[in-house]
Amino acid sequence: MKQEAIKNGKNDELENIVQMLPQMIEQLRTEFELLSGKPLASDFSSAELGSLERRLKKLYLITQQFDVVKGKGLTPVSARERLSLMNDYLRLIMRRIPKNREPLDHMIESLDRLRQVPSNQDLPEGLDFMSKYNGLCIFIDELLMVVPKSSVNLFLNSGLSEHQLVPQLQRVLNNLSLPKGLSMPPRRTTMQTMEKLKLALHDVTTDWEVIIDIVYGLILLKEGQNPTWSNTRKVALWDKVGKLSQEPNLAALVKSEWVTVRNAIAHGRALYIPSGAGIQFPDKKRIVFWTLAQTYLEAVDIYLANQAMLGVWNIVQTVGLMDFKEQLTQLRILARQ
Repeated sequence: MKQEAIKNGKNDELENIVQMLPQMIEQLRTEFELLSGKPLASDFSSAELGSLERRLKKLYLITQQFDVVKGKGLTPVSARERLSLMNDYLRLIMRRIPKNREPLDHMIESLDRLRQVPSNQDLPEGLDFMSKYNGLCIFIDELLMVVPKSSVNLFLNSGLSEHQLVPQLQRVLNNLSLPKGLSMPPRRTTMQTMEKLKLALHDVTTDWEVIIDIVYGLILLKEGQNPTWSNTRKVALWDKVGKLSQEPNLAALVKSEWVTVRNAIAHGRALYIPSGAGIQFPDKKRIVFWTLAQTYLEAVDIYLANQAMLGVWNIVQTVGLMDFKEQLTQLRILARQ
């Protein structure tokens, strides 16, 4: 009787999850459309829901089997069971796994690709993406030593739930190269060249102002605070830049001059100075002057900072990948005995 009651309890739990499935899908639909820019059907056919229900039931059964296997000591038999369950699980949740590939290997290859970043090969001389990205990786490694990964993910995911970063993510997902206005250095000193640079600078500084909240919030987490997107948005950009500047591994992501330039661009104060062949960016308290060549380089540098900071999600999710590879190797060696 007791076993039957437990079984019925598990079945009730599963049915509750299945009944919630349409609501869960509807909640995810808006986020998917915002990120992908592609509309989903407003409703789902019974065949589609049935397929998802069957998949969910299989996932549920696998998690139950995992609980049983975890209670066993590590032996060649239990190692084979764990590997089999992990592969079954991944085949259910990951799409387009080649038939001749083991799901675990396919997952590791996918994670490796996430960690890959553009090289400095095609960047203008003097600019460097890798130092920005590598510094961010070091900072996140240090962060996850003192803050649970679940807390970091909660903060990052809230940026999507509040739709604060959707436009920036769409741009970085849909256009992995430099913005059109920054595709090549200015060749002539003209008003038209200046206007193109101002437009490009407007785009990258607008994104930078929003994206910097990601890293600023992570610094607050590291300090033991509980940041929210709504609160970080209220902090002055100048103060956020000062905070990042104090972190040696993050200083390459910000410059105080960029704040002045952002403010001048945002309020339409940027002025073309023909005699100096450059642009003047006046703010209430400061004035920055860049030649057209320097304006181009600074705009590209801001773009690189944006790209690095938007990589936070991938960095966080793939932390510990090398440890996992080593553990998987040891498990496979045991399973072959």
